Amino acid sequence: MKFPAKIVLLFAITVPFTQYAFGRQGAAIGTTNPKPSAAFQVGERVSSINKGVLIPRVDLSSDPKPIPTPTDGLLVYNKSSGFLAYSNAGIWTDIAPVPSGTVIMWGGDVSSLPDGWVLCDGNTYNLQGAVTSGGIPTPNLRSQFVAGYSNAGDYATLNPVTAGGAFHALTVAEMPSHSHSISSDHRHTVGFSASSHDHDFSVSDAEKSTGVIAGASTAPVAGFHYLPVDNPKSTSRVGTTVNVSSSATGISVGDTGSSQAIDNRPPYYVLAFIMKL
Repeated sequence: MKFPAKIVLLFAITVPFTQYAFGRQGAAIGTTNPKPSAAFQVGERVSSINKGVLIPRVDLSSDPKPIPTPTDGLLVYNKSSGFLAYSNAGIWTDIAPVPSGTVIMWGGDVSSLPDGWVLCDGNTYNLQGAVTSGGIPTPNLRSQFVAGYSNAGDYATLNPVTAGGAFHALTVAEMPSHSHSISSDHRHTVGFSASSHDHDFSVSDAEKSTGVIAGASTAPVAGFHYLPVDNPKSTSRVGTTVNVSSSATGISVGDTGSSQAIDNRPPYYVLAFIMKL
């Protein structure tokens, strides 16, 4: 096949200024020594050509289907987001980095965080990760638990709202309802005295004798006469009323405990919160 003279001349002029290579496994531009594993390579080093690769640029927000039937893995530049986008099953998805402000837990060395990440310590940082005034603020999550945001109640406001505490001493109002049982052994002593009084009794004489009853002695100076008396004999009872007055006993319940604050925390494992700048 013969090529037109103009095409041959153009090829002869451009070859000295363009490095290209075609192999059985791939092609390269900007180098004559492509990598064996590359299907297509542009330049050996970026500095050797001082240029980049421009891929199709589309606005996926205004035109979500710029290519009617895109192949899976097809790449475009999404002008609306500023990110590359890839196609999968006809859906375009931005290859976006982690959004600024994302907070994650980090289990590595806090002195060597990944690039673009800083410790959530309440400081403000510039994009290089240095503390500065007027930079990107971080929440102070040191020694803090995190509660999920809610549109009402105590969790309706984002940072810097903080609440709670690691330790807490209960107040009287926070104590559950309870009772105290009291048992006290005691006795009541009653003292009383009776006024002077008599007890009457009656006797009966079985002999029914009349006249003078013979005494044990007739001596007028003795002054004693013994009178034998037969049963039965009886006395009349005299009742005595005793009143025991009531008396209040003052009992006080003493305090116990040391008002020691209790640990409010569940079992925990310490990790660092870090934020993407």
